[in-house]
Amino acid sequence: MACTSGWAARLLLAAACALAARFAVAQSALPAPFPEEESLLTSNRTINICTSEYAPIVYCLDREPAAYGGYEMELFERVRQQLGWTNDRLNWTCMEWYEMLDALQAGDGTCDLSVAGVDIGRSNLERGLTFTYPTLSAGYRIAVAVGQTDDVDIWVFMEAFQWQLWLAIVLTSVAVGGIVWGTNRWANITRRPAGAGAAPNPKLQPLVWASLGRPMQLGDMDTRNFASSFIVLVFGFMMLVLTAIYTGNTAANLTASQLQSRIRSVEDLPGKSVATWEDPEYVSDLQRRGITAVGLPWDTSEDLDAMLDGLRDGTYQALVLDSYVLESAASSQCDVEVVGGTWDEYDAAVAFPAGFTDQVLLKRFSDILISLKDSGDMEALAKRWISRPEATCKTRGVNDAGTKISFEEVSGLWILLAASVGVALLLVVISQLTLHSARRVARTAAVRNTMRRLRTVSQRSVAAQEGSTGGGNCAGGGGSGGGGPWQWPDVGIAPQQGSLQPEPSTHLSEKDACGGEELRGGAALADGSLPPAGVAQVLAAVEATQQRMERMEQLLLQQQQQVFPKL
Repeated sequence: MACTSGWAARLLLAAACALAARFAVAQSALPAPFPEEESLLTSNRTINICTSEYAPIVYCLDREPAAYGGYEMELFERVRQQLGWTNDRLNWTCMEWYEMLDALQAGDGTCDLSVAGVDIGRSNLERGLTFTYPTLSAGYRIAVAVGQTDDVDIWVFMEAFQWQLWLAIVLTSVAVGGIVWGTNRWANITRRPAGAGAAPNPKLQPLVWASLGRPMQLGDMDTRNFASSFIVLVFGFMMLVLTAIYTGNTAANLTASQLQSRIRSVEDLPGKSVATWEDPEYVSDLQRRGITAVGLPWDTSEDLDAMLDGLRDGTYQALVLDSYVLESAASSQCDVEVVGGTWDEYDAAVAFPAGFTDQVLLKRFSDILISLKDSGDMEALAKRWISRPEATCKTRGVNDAGTKISFEEVSGLWILLAASVGVALLLVVISQLTLHSARRVARTAAVRNTMRRLRTVSQRSVAAQEGSTGGGNCAGGGGSGGGGPWQWPDVGIAPQQGSLQPEPSTHLSEKDACGGEELRGGAALADGSLPPAGVAQVLAAVEATQQRMERMEQLLLQQQQQVFPKL
């Protein structure tokens, strides 16, 4: 433009030139927007992709692009296939982290996009970066070295079981003692008559204490029948299993308590020797929490290994880095453990450079990521690369001192014990019903024999009276007394031989039956009843019958024991 007409015109032209120059400078400072015809979805031009080594989400250093790996790499591969991008269009560049961010901010075409899990933070938004739907969520976590500690937990021996299980064990021990006591009293069919030298039934209190001492092998439980013995047997098995579980879990907890770290959360970090990445944002985030951290370089996997070595040799008491980095690294380290929760959480995503305006590509890229998350592919990749299974050498207890066994985990033992009590009670009921039936039969037989004896005595008494007045039937053996002495029509019992056998019968001699010396002259009373000597004979016969009934019952019990041994 020519600026040469009159002084007024020259002034106007000078001002216009200055404004034009300033506008040109301002325009040159902005990144060039992507032309619509240069859309990565529609054009076939080369796509420049930047990344940076960031284990475990990106592995690219000293590798060919075809050998790149990690969580972000595999996730992008799934997106690439759905976008229809071929590998020959992709131009990969592995660079340092801040070099990559500077290239994205410049927007000069060096990086069309970045696949490196770039955090969607304030600093990156101020750079003018554009992000897709988040590919992962993370935050800060703490790694500590597993080693000896001076802390002592004096109650670690109680941490094997939850309190509900402890309470159940104590109550069950008391209940078993009471059940055995009751079973012994109710089902003890082998007891001997008093005075036969048998020990008395055990008391309740000793059985309860013996039950409580069973887990420690400190006492014995006195059982006198099969039912109570069966309960005690199952209870002993139950206590044996619980003792083995307690021993194993307590041993693990004792080991864990010795390896437990004093640092368990971010609140324990102030005043400790802490290391982190030298990035100003990392250091300042910790300073806001009152934590003075040492910044260390972190450009390669070797730098991360150096940080972990600082934990092992005691140079640092804690290492603060991104959660997925520490979780992946510690999963294969036997002497490093991640503790506490995640704080200052953030999202990471694929980043497009400043000045990116292709909203169609951005939406298409994000929609594919959402579909991968909904289908579970994103979670599966995270488990493969980030949440890896721990090594077999890993110890429990840095984060908490072992696992307490709950009542639900061993409730099957109580079910087994309840079943044994039910079986024992069934056996007791059967034995009691059998015993009741045998006693009823024995009493019925004894009553019949007694009535028969009494009738016989009455008949002989009448015969004796007739003989004393009329010369009677006793002399020639042709009367009602028959010939020879009269015998009791009963069966004797010899319980010491274990079976029913005849014994010498108690009988009234002919002299007794016909008014001999025992009837004191054979004179009947005026009313026709027996004289006192005859009454004494009847009473003696009744008493002898009662003794026989007791012996018969004892013999039946012995015979029943042979059929139902110690129910």
